[in-house]
Amino acid sequence: MASARASEMEKMSVEQLKAEKEQSDLEVNFLQDSLNNIHTAATHLELTSSTLHDLSFRPKGACLLVLSLLIRQRCEAGLIAARRHGLS
Repeated sequence: MASARASEMEKMSVEQLKAEKEQSDLEVNFLQDSLNNIHTAATHLELTSSTLHDLSFRPKGACLLVLSLLIRQRCEAGLIAARRHGLS
C-alpha cells in the first residue's frame, strides 16, 4: 500500500505535492490540537474528581462554596475556549 502511494506521489507535480503537504500539515495540526484538548480535559477530570472526593469529607456549607467556585472556573474556561475558536 505504501509503495502504491509512493508511486502516485512520484507522478504528482510540484504544486500538487505542495498542496498535499499543506493538507497533511493541517491534519497534523488538527490532531495535535485535539490531543492537547483531550489531555486538558483529562487533567480537569482528575482535578474535579479529586476535589469532589475531598468535598465528601467537608461540611455542607464548604461544599457549596467550592462547587460554586468550580462552576465559575468551568464557565470561564468555556468562554476562553469559545473566544479562541472565534465563537463569542
